[in-house]
Amino acid sequence: MGGVIVGILWFILVFVVASAAKKKGRSYGNFWILSFLLSPLVGLIVLGVMGDNKETLQKQSIELGIMKKCPFCANDVKKEAIVCQYCGKDLPIINDDSVYFIAKSKLRIVEGKTKNSKTVEILNKGSVVKLIETDNEDKSIILIETSNNNKGYGHISNFTKK
Repeated sequence: MGGVIVGILWFILVFVVASAAKKKGRSYGNFWILSFLLSPLVGLIVLGVMGDNKETLQKQSIELGIMKKCPFCANDVKKEAIVCQYCGKDLPIINDDSVYFIAKSKLRIVEGKTKNSKTVEILNKGSVVKLIETDNEDKSIILIETSNNNKGYGHISNFTKK
């Protein structure tokens, strides 16, 4: 009888450790296996030593709509913010049905569709831009508007849809 109670308690603690790992941005499955095979105590110690996975937690908070990226300094700010707490710039208010994209990396926006076109603006990774139109001939080229109200062309592969 005592072995059954220990087994049930062990199983419950395995789920507790795995859930704690998920809340810290770590893999639920990996910590479930670690805790089940070695012990929930070992899983808890490993989780404590590893700490939070800040990158995963930041991505989750943006995906859930809790935070957004400042288009100027690329720091995460609360979605309700109207001024960035890091750089002090006014944040664009996004409250229409337009399509928005986020720059995957630092890139330049140009005024024309050729390689020698003049640079309109340099975007930092995480900058938010508004889609104006897609090129009729080359669907991978898009006309966008930046948060500084500059319009220019970019390649769709450089952005992710917001």
